[in-house]
Amino acid sequence: MSKVSLASRLTWLAAVAVGVAVAVTSLAAYFTVRSQMMNDLDSNLLKRADDARHTNNPDILANVPPAAMGAADIKLAFVSNDGEPPLCACTPDTRPPIGPPELAVAKGAAATSLRTVESHGVDLRVVAVRMPPPYDKYALVVAQSLQPTENTLNRLGLVLGVVGGLGVIGAALAGWAVARSGLRPVRRFTEAVEDIARTERLEPIAITGDDEIARLSSAFNAMVAALAASQTRQRTLVADAGHELRTPLTSLRTNLDLLRQADREGGLPDQARTELLTDVRAQI
Repeated sequence: MSKVSLASRLTWLAAVAVGVAVAVTSLAAYFTVRSQMMNDLDSNLLKRADDARHTNNPDILANVPPAAMGAADIKLAFVSNDGEPPLCACTPDTRPPIGPPELAVAKGAAATSLRTVESHGVDLRVVAVRMPPPYDKYALVVAQSLQPTENTLNRLGLVLGVVGGLGVIGAALAGWAVARSGLRPVRRFTEAVEDIARTERLEPIAITGDDEIARLSSAFNAMVAALAASQTRQRTLVADAGHELRTPLTSLRTNLDLLRQADREGGLPDQARTELLTDVRAQI
């Protein structure tokens, strides 16, 4: 990520953050709806089974078509605790699944049972309730297909996935736009700094607003001012040093010229020569 621009990183960050939020929200919504639908289905099945077991005796109720239960996909049968064949107006292919949980209800080991069973490639929700006396040797088994519920959940998952994907794309686009807009002062600041580095003109940059970029610009202007003052002091030092060096060098040159001229004309007296050399040494 160090090779990716800041705007790209902000875009990815926005997309990832929204993606995680959408994923968590979608999963929560999906499982909440799934739980609610299963609870409603279970409550409906238990109510139908409870209403049916108080309606008539098993011999009569076993011949009632499933449509009379309020749903065409209902499967109904009675299982006995003595091993007799189940009573139902059905064929073996259309009979609800009967297993140990349903037999346990018929034998009085449990008041009800509720489970999901796969039958002929279709998931069924199976509920078993014990019949009241004098038919308490039977358990009423009612099964309903989960296919409509699963179809609804599949459509819900598809919708949540599509909406989530569009949300992530929208977040990425919004993050890119916000990053470009938010980083515009940074780009202006960068261009100003590059111009100063290229031209070496230590001029303060314009400051707008009072945000972090403005504080950075103020700090940069303070640094530019300090650098300009340092350059001024450096120039002053060089000028002062040049001036201070120029005076003794001029005196040295004058004395040496006098000494050279005097040597050409026969030389200076010893005292004058000694004084001149002493002055040369002092200047040095």
